[in-house]
Amino acid sequence: MLFFIHYSKNYKFKNNPGTDIDSNCFLSTFHPLLPLLERGQIDGLTLLLVTLAIWLMVTRNSSHTDVVAGFLWGMSTLIKLHCVYIVPFLLVRRRWAVVGGYVLGLSGIVLLSLIMSPYLSLEYLQKELPRIARFGEGGTEAMKVPAEVIQARRAWLPEGYTQKDGAVYRVESFRAISNASLARGLGAVLRRIGLELQLSVLSLLIFLGLFTGIWMWQICRRIPSRLEILEEAMYWQNALVLILLSAPLTWVMNTVWLLPIAASALCAYTASRDRTPDARRGLALILCALGLLTAWVPDSIVLSLLMGTGLAQAKYLISEALVVLSLVLMMETGLNRAINRHGQADAPAFPQP
Repeated sequence: MLFFIHYSKNYKFKNNPGTDIDSNCFLSTFHPLLPLLERGQIDGLTLLLVTLAIWLMVTRNSSHTDVVAGFLWGMSTLIKLHCVYIVPFLLVRRRWAVVGGYVLGLSGIVLLSLIMSPYLSLEYLQKELPRIARFGEGGTEAMKVPAEVIQARRAWLPEGYTQKDGAVYRVESFRAISNASLARGLGAVLRRIGLELQLSVLSLLIFLGLFTGIWMWQICRRIPSRLEILEEAMYWQNALVLILLSAPLTWVMNTVWLLPIAASALCAYTASRDRTPDARRGLALILCALGLLTAWVPDSIVLSLLMGTGLAQAKYLISEALVVLSLVLMMETGLNRAINRHGQADAPAFPQP
């Protein structure tokens, strides 16, 4: 809600009747928020941390705030390990102060964890982290809690229910399309044809492919080292979506990371009305709207309409892919405006590989 309040004040949405109401309705009914709350996940906190980091990097041109932004990235990595994929983007943008803050923050928090709870921290590093890297949330039969232990605790409960502190709860309240990771989806396809890759290895390969593609685009288009504020924010939001696509454990709850992109798209739409019509900008806004609406539609509706097809399970992958493409197109239009004003020769490029 705070994102839309901030943008409505700074981009004068209040001069456009209904925009505040429409945007807040979209935010409040965004489907991934429902499983986020129902399953009690922490992705809202990671969204807060990464968005604060991006806000500091985009709006504050100071090495001190860059260090703070890096510290926030380090905190988010400790909560969700796949946030480490932001580091290559920081390196190619030469955001050295952010990288320094990241290393400092992550090292400090890990050290503090080892001091305060050494047994739990070492057990996680030695046992849980290798298991997650290889199997994701699963594991071998030997790693599971014995079936008789589970059965003894829920023998009298009906199917689909569990017990906590003497109260009985349903395990889940509604059907959900859980997967939003290209690594998991591709891993399932490879297993069907007899190929087996560790989930972490597959995730890294996918990330390297996506990152290399974006980096080559940056070099070929000679993108300036500093874009305008909105395009700069979109660059980092695009990095977040690429992380969602390639991370090994991206679930429906993680896709709340798409919410700030809705605010950026609204800003781009508002700004575009005062400029010369641009086909690519219009296409980008349409693709962004389609991507966000795909994630917004309740999973139960998608499962009902596409029952028996594999397309339903790709709902969030399709949404993320559309958003990535739209953000690249919107950055392209911003780059074209900068070149028209200053000329290609005056636009400093990204570092060459």
